[in-house]
Amino acid sequence: MQLSKKVFIDRLLGRLLCFILIPFVRLIGILLRRDHSIHDGNTRCIAVAKYYGLGSIIHATPMLRALKQTYPEARVIFLTRQANQDLFAHLVDVDEVLFVEDRTFLKFLSSNFRICLTLIMRRVDLFFDLELFSAYGALVSLSSLARNRIGFFCGKDTDFKTWIYTHLIYFNFQMPVRFCYLQLARVANVSQDVSTELTTLIIPDELREAARSKLNAIVKHRGNGLIAINVNASELSLERRWLPERFAEVIRHFSSQNYTLLLVGSRGEQAYAQQVAEMAGEVGERVHNVAGEFVFSEFLALLQECDALLTNDSGIMNFGYALHVPTLSLFGPCHPAQYHIPSNMTRYLYQPVFCSPCVHLLYEAPCKGRAYCMAQIETSAVITQLEALLRGTVFELDAPLMPSILLSTDSSVLGLLRAK
Repeated sequence: MQLSKKVFIDRLLGRLLCFILIPFVRLIGILLRRDHSIHDGNTRCIAVAKYYGLGSIIHATPMLRALKQTYPEARVIFLTRQANQDLFAHLVDVDEVLFVEDRTFLKFLSSNFRICLTLIMRRVDLFFDLELFSAYGALVSLSSLARNRIGFFCGKDTDFKTWIYTHLIYFNFQMPVRFCYLQLARVANVSQDVSTELTTLIIPDELREAARSKLNAIVKHRGNGLIAINVNASELSLERRWLPERFAEVIRHFSSQNYTLLLVGSRGEQAYAQQVAEMAGEVGERVHNVAGEFVFSEFLALLQECDALLTNDSGIMNFGYALHVPTLSLFGPCHPAQYHIPSNMTRYLYQPVFCSPCVHLLYEAPCKGRAYCMAQIETSAVITQLEALLRGTVFELDAPLMPSILLSTDSSVLGLLRAK
């Protein structure tokens, strides 16, 4: 089922179910009088849910690490889609993963029944829902019977969450998303001075060797270096793709400079990557379309082999950040403040047109797919920044958009709108 159809069903049916359940939730809450206090003595099982967005899961790693540090004896369970399964072989701070199967409606129902039954049996103390607008996420958190259900409030569009969750935090779209996740965790007494660094993905040595061997069979001569180029973006917002003809210009430039270029992505993105490669007219010895040629774990190891990564705002961009690959990111529909990771090995390009950002705020981009924001990024600027990364230029860090005040004068968590 297409993502757009899933969103439509969630908005129509999911929210209706939430509003129907609210009176029953309130009544049961009054009758049970559950203890909603949160401390080390009564926190033995923690669930964290993020169903869509591999990049968002990467940005949740500081939160997961902080929860493990605060509650070292607690079991941390992560809920996500089956499609995200491979990522969790490379993450730490998660003890168990429960997968939602959504390839068919029947599998969707059966997997959700199994997940909710498992969570009830685990007696979840804290359920963190990292979804912003999803009624489905609210229904799963409610069905878990978790003692505390903690989620985000994003304005009137999420009014249905008001009585479903025991704690609600205001999601600030002007802040890096990993900071928002950490602020959610501070409801559970996570310290305000924990590290905001992404947790480095685990890549075993044998996996590196396997990926390197596979790469050497494709690339005979690396020349001056290896550049990974991601021309793709997920169906959440195809407007995040930079113009293919400009990617082609960049490919021609660096091919002429004796660099080897790898067009990367998933199997489903192979055809689009091939179009860009052929547009460049450089397919052959120096330009290789390897989209879909490496399984997920091999692909992560492949990224570590590269001297630089040029990418649209996408999951691959966040893999580059978490693997410490020199990365140039191109932003448009999403503001870089949310997902860019400032370091002396990362740069971004972004032109602040009036209708940006839009991707996480509107169901449909105002430009109707024309992506004026991405069109403002010039080829020359991309070449200049990428050449600097390849030279090993040490950049001054971008000013971090880090709130200096996280707690009020009475030590309560700022942004907390509802708490039992």
